[in-house]
Amino acid sequence: MEAKHMLSGTLGRTLYVVHSEPAEGVDPAAGVAYLEEHLRRLTEWERNGVLFAAGPYKREGKPTPRALYILRAASLAEATRLAAEEPLHKHGVRVFTIDEWALNQGRINVSLDFSTQRGGLDGAPQYPAHLND
Repeated sequence: MEAKHMLSGTLGRTLYVVHSEPAEGVDPAAGVAYLEEHLRRLTEWERNGVLFAAGPYKREGKPTPRALYILRAASLAEATRLAAEEPLHKHGVRVFTIDEWALNQGRINVSLDFSTQRGGLDGAPQYPAHLND
Protein backbone atom coordinates (compact mmCIF):
# COMPACT_ATOMS: atom_id res chain seq x y z
CA MET A 1 0.00 0.00 0.00
CA GLU A 2 2.76 2.44 0.89
CA ALA A 3 4.53 1.94 -2.46
CA LYS A 4 1.28 2.51 -4.36
CA HIS A 5 0.74 5.75 -2.46
CA MET A 6 4.34 6.87 -3.08
CA LEU A 7 4.05 6.14 -6.81
CA SER A 8 0.78 8.05 -7.13
CA GLY A 9 2.58 11.34 -6.54
CA THR A 10 5.37 10.89 -9.10
CA LEU A 11 5.57 13.04 -12.21
CA GLY A 12 4.72 10.26 -14.66
CA ARG A 13 5.73 12.33 -17.72
CA THR A 14 6.34 10.28 -20.85
CA LEU A 15 9.47 11.20 -22.77
CA TYR A 16 11.27 9.44 -25.61
CA VAL A 17 14.90 8.36 -25.34
CA VAL A 18 16.78 8.20 -28.63
CA HIS A 19 20.01 6.19 -28.59
CA SER A 20 22.19 7.22 -31.55
CA GLU A 21 25.31 5.49 -32.82
CA PRO A 22 27.45 5.42 -35.96
CA ALA A 23 25.96 3.46 -38.84
CA GLU A 24 27.80 0.24 -39.57
CA GLY A 25 30.31 0.58 -42.38
CA VAL A 26 30.08 4.38 -42.51
CA ASP A 27 33.16 6.45 -41.72
CA PRO A 28 32.24 8.51 -38.61
CA ALA A 29 34.09 11.46 -40.17
CA ALA A 30 31.26 11.61 -42.75
CA GLY A 31 29.17 13.28 -40.05
CA VAL A 32 31.31 16.43 -40.21
CA ALA A 33 29.55 17.38 -43.46
CA TYR A 34 26.24 17.52 -41.55
CA LEU A 35 27.49 18.91 -38.23
CA GLU A 36 26.08 22.43 -38.68
CA GLU A 37 22.71 21.05 -39.83
CA HIS A 38 22.72 18.67 -36.83
CA LEU A 39 23.50 21.46 -34.35
CA ARG A 40 20.86 23.75 -35.90
CA ARG A 41 18.25 20.98 -35.55
CA LEU A 42 19.10 20.36 -31.89
CA THR A 43 18.97 24.11 -31.19
CA GLU A 44 15.61 24.34 -32.98
CA TRP A 45 14.25 21.43 -30.93
CA GLU A 46 15.56 23.05 -27.76
CA ARG A 47 13.93 26.41 -28.55
CA ASN A 48 10.64 24.72 -29.51
CA GLY A 49 10.55 22.68 -26.30
CA VAL A 50 11.02 19.34 -28.09
CA LEU A 51 14.51 18.61 -26.73
CA PHE A 52 14.67 17.79 -23.03
CA ALA A 53 18.37 16.85 -23.10
CA ALA A 54 21.06 15.63 -25.49
CA GLY A 55 24.71 14.72 -25.52
CA PRO A 56 27.29 12.02 -26.07
CA TYR A 57 27.87 9.13 -23.73
CA LYS A 58 31.21 9.34 -21.94
CA ARG A 59 33.71 6.76 -20.77
CA GLU A 60 36.51 7.77 -18.44
CA GLY A 61 35.67 11.41 -19.09
CA LYS A 62 35.92 11.16 -22.89
CA PRO A 63 33.01 11.20 -25.36
CA THR A 64 32.18 7.88 -27.01
CA PRO A 65 30.68 7.50 -30.51
CA ARG A 66 27.23 6.91 -28.95
CA ALA A 67 24.84 9.75 -28.09
CA LEU A 68 21.49 10.22 -26.40
CA TYR A 69 18.58 12.57 -27.09
CA ILE A 70 15.56 12.82 -24.82
CA LEU A 71 12.55 14.21 -26.69
CA ARG A 72 9.17 15.55 -25.70
CA ALA A 73 6.59 14.32 -28.19
CA ALA A 74 2.89 13.49 -28.31
CA SER A 75 3.53 9.84 -29.22
CA LEU A 76 6.18 7.25 -30.00
CA ALA A 77 5.34 7.69 -33.69
CA GLU A 78 6.00 11.43 -33.52
CA ALA A 79 9.25 10.93 -31.62
CA THR A 80 10.35 8.34 -34.18
CA ARG A 81 9.57 10.75 -37.02
CA LEU A 82 11.57 13.51 -35.33
CA ALA A 83 14.55 11.21 -34.70
CA ALA A 84 14.48 9.99 -38.31
CA GLU A 85 14.58 13.61 -39.53
CA GLU A 86 17.60 14.46 -37.39
CA PRO A 87 20.30 15.20 -40.03
CA LEU A 88 22.85 12.57 -39.00
CA HIS A 89 20.13 9.92 -39.06
CA LYS A 90 18.46 11.27 -42.21
CA HIS A 91 21.74 11.17 -44.15
CA GLY A 92 22.58 7.64 -42.95
CA VAL A 93 25.67 8.58 -40.95
CA ARG A 94 24.09 7.37 -37.71
CA VAL A 95 21.31 4.97 -36.75
CA PHE A 96 18.99 5.14 -33.76
CA THR A 97 16.77 3.14 -31.50
CA ILE A 98 14.05 4.77 -29.43
CA ASP A 99 12.41 3.92 -26.13
CA GLU A 100 9.42 5.36 -24.32
CA TRP A 101 10.49 6.53 -20.85
CA ALA A 102 8.51 7.53 -17.77
CA LEU A 103 10.12 10.45 -15.93
CA ASN A 104 8.99 9.86 -12.36
CA GLN A 105 11.61 11.13 -9.94
CA GLY A 106 14.53 13.53 -9.93
CA ARG A 107 15.44 17.14 -9.33
CA ILE A 108 16.95 19.98 -11.28
CA ASN A 109 18.23 23.18 -9.72
CA VAL A 110 18.25 26.43 -11.68
CA SER A 111 19.53 29.76 -10.43
CA LEU A 112 19.38 33.18 -12.04
CA ASP A 113 20.62 36.47 -10.61
CA PHE A 114 18.86 39.30 -12.42
CA SER A 115 21.28 42.03 -11.34
CA THR A 116 24.41 40.34 -12.72
CA GLN A 117 22.79 38.11 -15.34
CA ARG A 118 24.55 35.13 -13.77
CA GLY A 119 22.91 31.78 -13.80
CA GLY A 120 23.60 28.17 -13.22
CA LEU A 121 22.17 24.75 -13.73
CA ASP A 122 22.88 22.12 -11.09
CA GLY A 123 26.19 23.68 -10.13
CA ALA A 124 28.36 26.77 -10.13
CA PRO A 125 26.93 29.94 -11.67
CA GLN A 126 27.79 30.60 -15.31
CA TYR A 127 28.71 34.12 -16.35
CA PRO A 128 27.70 35.70 -19.66
CA ALA A 129 30.78 36.41 -21.81
CA HIS A 130 30.52 40.20 -21.39
CA LEU A 131 30.83 39.84 -17.60
CA ASN A 132 34.05 37.80 -17.82
CA ASP A 133 36.10 40.81 -18.95
